[in-house]
Amino acid sequence: MLAVRASHTSRPAGEAISGRPGPHRPHSPLGAGAAAAGAGTKAARLSTGPPCLHGFVCCKASAQGPGSPCVQQCSARALVLYSAALEYARSERYDVARRVFKRLCMSECPSFVKPWVSWAQMEKRCIPRGDERRWAASRSVLQQGLERNRDAPPLLQAWGLLEMQRGNLLAAVMLLDRSAALEPKNRPVLRWAPVVEARKTVGERRGTRRLQRDIRVAASGGENCPESDE
Repeated sequence: MLAVRASHTSRPAGEAISGRPGPHRPHSPLGAGAAAAGAGTKAARLSTGPPCLHGFVCCKASAQGPGSPCVQQCSARALVLYSAALEYARSERYDVARRVFKRLCMSECPSFVKPWVSWAQMEKRCIPRGDERRWAASRSVLQQGLERNRDAPPLLQAWGLLEMQRGNLLAAVMLLDRSAALEPKNRPVLRWAPVVEARKTVGERRGTRRLQRDIRVAASGGENCPESDE
C-alpha cells in the first residue's frame, strides 16, 4: 500500500485550487532565483515559521534542521513557484502552469505536498468533461507524488476523493481510511454523507459477493472454495 508523511491541511485535499485569477500574472515562474529575490515580501506573507509547518520539508531538512539556510531558501523558492503555478492555473494558462508545477514538484521541492494536490486538480479541470484522460492525468500526478512522499495524508485523501468521483468506491474508502488513520485532522471527511454512503455500498457489495460465493460452494459440493470475498 502506498504511504505518506503527515502534513497539515485546513481543508480537504481535493479543494486545493479555487477562486478567480489574481490582479496580475507572474512574469517569470521558471526564474525562481530572481523571483525569490523580488518577491521576498510575498513569500513572507505566505510562510511564517519553519517549512515543516507548511506541508513540506526540504530534502536536506533531516540533516540540517528546519532552521538551516538551505531549508529557508527552499521554503522561499518553493512558495514563489507555487504561487506562480496557481496564478497560471487560475488564469487557465495550463501549459505554463504545468511546467511550473513539474519543476517545483519534480526538482525544486518534491516533498512540498500541496503543489502535488493542486497540480492533480488542475489536470482534472483543464481537460473537458467526458474525456477519460482527465481522470488518468490527475491520478498519475497523485501517484507520482506518493512515490516521492510515501503515505502523505493529503495525497491519499485527494486520491480517495478522486476515486469516489470516478465511482471506484472500494478504492476511495480504503484511501480515505488510510489518510484519516495517518492524519486525525482528515477524519471529518469520513463523516461526509457521500463517504458514508460509499462505505455502505461497499459493505453491501461485499455481502452480495459473499452470498454468491456460498451459493457456488454449495452447488459444487464445497470444492474450489475461494479464500477471499474480493
